[in-house]
Amino acid sequence: MMLGLPEALLESELYRQIMNVSPVATALIRGDDNAILYANPAFARLTGPYAGTVTGELLRDVLPDCDFAALRDARKSLTPIHCPAMLGSDAVTWWDFSFVALHGAKPADADVLFTAHDVTGHVHARQAAEAAGATLDALMAHVPEGITIARGPGVLVERVSAHGAALARRAVGDLTGADALDNTETWQVYDPATLASIPPKDRPLARAIRDGEVTTDKVVLFGRPDGTRLPVLCNCGPIRNVEGRITGAVMCWRDVTALHAAEAASTRHEQLLHAVLKQIPAAVFVIEPPDGRFSLLSNRVGEVLGYPAAALVHDRTRIYAAAFRPDGEPIAPEQFASRRALWNGETIEAEPMVFRRGDGRLIDLEVYAGPVRDQNSAGGKIVAAVVAAFDVTERKRIHSHLRESEERFRIALEAGSLGAFELDFVTGTAWFGAGLAAMLGLPHEAVEIDRSALAHFIHPDDVHRVREEFAQAVATGDIYLLEYRANTIEGTTLWLVSQGRILRTPVGGPTRAVGVIRDVTQRRLREDRLQEALASREILFREADHRIKNSLQLVCGLLRLQRSRLSDPDAIAAIDDSIARVMAVSETHKALHESDDLSHVAFGGMLRDLCAHAGELNPLVSFVCDCADIDLDTERAIPLGLIVSELLSNAAKHAYPAGGHIHATAALAGEFIEVTISDSGRGLPARRAETGLGSTIVNALTRQIGAEIVLSSSAGEGTQALLRLARVAEKPNR
Repeated sequence: MMLGLPEALLESELYRQIMNVSPVATALIRGDDNAILYANPAFARLTGPYAGTVTGELLRDVLPDCDFAALRDARKSLTPIHCPAMLGSDAVTWWDFSFVALHGAKPADADVLFTAHDVTGHVHARQAAEAAGATLDALMAHVPEGITIARGPGVLVERVSAHGAALARRAVGDLTGADALDNTETWQVYDPATLASIPPKDRPLARAIRDGEVTTDKVVLFGRPDGTRLPVLCNCGPIRNVEGRITGAVMCWRDVTALHAAEAASTRHEQLLHAVLKQIPAAVFVIEPPDGRFSLLSNRVGEVLGYPAAALVHDRTRIYAAAFRPDGEPIAPEQFASRRALWNGETIEAEPMVFRRGDGRLIDLEVYAGPVRDQNSAGGKIVAAVVAAFDVTERKRIHSHLRESEERFRIALEAGSLGAFELDFVTGTAWFGAGLAAMLGLPHEAVEIDRSALAHFIHPDDVHRVREEFAQAVATGDIYLLEYRANTIEGTTLWLVSQGRILRTPVGGPTRAVGVIRDVTQRRLREDRLQEALASREILFREADHRIKNSLQLVCGLLRLQRSRLSDPDAIAAIDDSIARVMAVSETHKALHESDDLSHVAFGGMLRDLCAHAGELNPLVSFVCDCADIDLDTERAIPLGLIVSELLSNAAKHAYPAGGHIHATAALAGEFIEVTISDSGRGLPARRAETGLGSTIVNALTRQIGAEIVLSSSAGEGTQALLRLARVAEKPNR
């Protein structure tokens, strides 16, 4: 029997059986030397190399890691002492040592009951909990997300992340420690669609704790102290214990202001895109890999291609079957511009295509296509292709007509030896067509030069005049006509006529001058030669007329000489009549000699000269002459002069026996010239007025010039002869 132990305890078989199967390491330590009086199998396993042989061994040898100070304290205080211990070097285990002093003679010598509990699992669990808590603390302090942790059964907010508090613009303490269902002043949540406050019981945390509801990507508005409302994206779910019972909820939320702005911008851009596509007069497609399906079709697809957009989405083969090259060859599907852009990354511009519309009409298309690349991917992965097909049928028709018109215009210019010219007032450039370039000796088919260089092609003596006339046309009119000398590259001089139009803006400002230029050098040379010939002819004509007049004067002188030798009154009268007639012809030639253009004579001067010569026949008679400014053609001047001379001679010889006045007038009466010879003398016998050589000459010449004459005469009232002829001579019929 061991000293100090109750005999019943040591000898109890039940106690030994309990100790042998107990997982708690148990030993009885002797009071005087700390020797092991008893140890169960669990204690033997605790001691490692001493397993099974510890009885009688000293505790310090068997378990050197034991806290002997705690052992002494247990004896002194006679109270249980606990202390932690860590055993092992490779596989560390944690233990809870317990010392209980048994009552003995002396406390210092009391036996001690030693027990050791393995708490390694508890220590590891505590360490894991501490690590998890530290991790949670770090997350709540540093993660750039709003995090809220609440405990049930209400919505008691226990934790809020620092980022969440910053987003809410509140201190963490203001957001925690209170039930969010009651703290509505701090937790203000609104519906973004209606802007109405969401009741606390319907908010994500409350629904998660109450119903276990999971909220995914829900946008709400969170009220801030300054009255602003922050759009946040919420994800919320319940927290459950090991039994599956809901104990709380966690919610993560982030600021989606930028996302909302991006979505608004995306919506605006999409609206702009659809507005632009609606205005573009083309069928626009967006196709996506891998099979080239349509992801977007513009509103003009049906209008251009003649197929409803929905029909093309469901059956793309309609497009493939209706497309041809300009030469009529069908286009294989893999050769479509859209697919080449999507699969090969090609950019296609203005590729021609003939397309058979849904109504069977053939149209000409001009196709543009290009790839859309992901700028964030390596190498710019192609994610789509954009295609635009423009209906250019009408444009091609107009271009064809324009080419035909230009060809006709070119042929017309060449046939007329004309050159085209254009001056752009906006750009300050001038364009010479091929015809004009050839005239000036320029080497190109067509030439574009600066406006300032135009003066180099104009003769220096004509530059100033051309500038003034052209500036006047630009300022005041729409049509210009210029004739000037031009210098060619070879140094020769040409005469050119430039005729065209000034084109203007709706408000009247000049934009361009367009016209044609004709080489008139040969015409000007002919005109110069003709002008010289005409000048020579005029000189010759005036010289001839002068000589005829002098000859007629000579004839008159001879007749007067002959008259002076006659004594027969009738012979003298005949000679006087001849002299008067020759003088009439002479005066006509004199008027013609004084004419400016040799085609007309001033009838007034001729009439005055005729009156003066008639006055020489009878010194007792005076003539009063009154004539308007009348130009008479030379063809009728001599006959009219002879008629007037006969009438004046008759009046001078027969009107007054003892002298008087004779009036001669010429005036314009509408389209006629009226010449009147009148006197107040004795009048003519009826028979004398109708017979005689003078009357015969007057009647014949009157008929010759298409005139009419009216004679009126009475005794005591005198005689009047009225001669009327047209102002302009009638042209003879041919």
